[in-house]
Amino acid sequence: MNIHRYLPSERLKPYIQSYLVIESLEAVQNKILPEGALVMAFSIRGKITFYDTDKELSLPEIAITGIRKQSRLINYAKNSATLLVKFTTTGASAFFKNPLNELANKTSSVTDIFSKVEIDFIQEKLCEASCFDEAIQNLETWLCSLIKNEKIDYLVQEAARLIKQSKGQIRIGEIYTTLNTSKDPLEKRFRKVTGTSPKQFADLLRLRSIVSDYSKTNSLTELAYLNGFYDQAHFSKYFKYTTGNTPRDFFKNPRYW
Repeated sequence: MNIHRYLPSERLKPYIQSYLVIESLEAVQNKILPEGALVMAFSIRGKITFYDTDKELSLPEIAITGIRKQSRLINYAKNSATLLVKFTTTGASAFFKNPLNELANKTSSVTDIFSKVEIDFIQEKLCEASCFDEAIQNLETWLCSLIKNEKIDYLVQEAARLIKQSKGQIRIGEIYTTLNTSKDPLEKRFRKVTGTSPKQFADLLRLRSIVSDYSKTNSLTELAYLNGFYDQAHFSKYFKYTTGNTPRDFFKNPRYW
């Protein structure tokens, strides 16, 4: 599996974290860890499927995946490729009219979100591209034309920054105190702009921190303590719920992104 990463242009940096082109020369099954933001996927070639409630489904030609609580298995057929748009935490809200929490834990076709004209345009431009660089340029032109709302919710942005700064270990109550706000209004705005609650967002960041902090030189107990767990049983239960594997099994031969 080859993964090519591209950074967005200055115009789109507030909204897009990065673009990924994933090529699979052989048939591969890969585990996708939960993201802290929405992801849009464009099928370039070949068949790609995913599991939803134990059913294997084909990935739509253009799909949008909301923030999920758990990992997901993806099957890439031989000689398949997909292009991903990884939004920033608050970036996707600039492109969609509806609250992003309506997309939570779902992978859907964008046919109900964008017009047929808009969809046909980007599909044609991606087909015309002679290389991945050109495909990204065409995609950026399309994305720039779709921006509907450039207003930034600074309260949500600052709450997300505090959670990221703590690697998901901050007590959510501290955020309300620091930002001089209360639970209900922040939760409502946070869900609308990011697609999830501050607590779930913190949990996802903590999972990513656990995976990135893992080293064969440290024990799983040390890894648990490093990421704010004071009980090994709680750590193992949390990890298995989000990834589908115990920490020991996951790190034996991880294949994920």
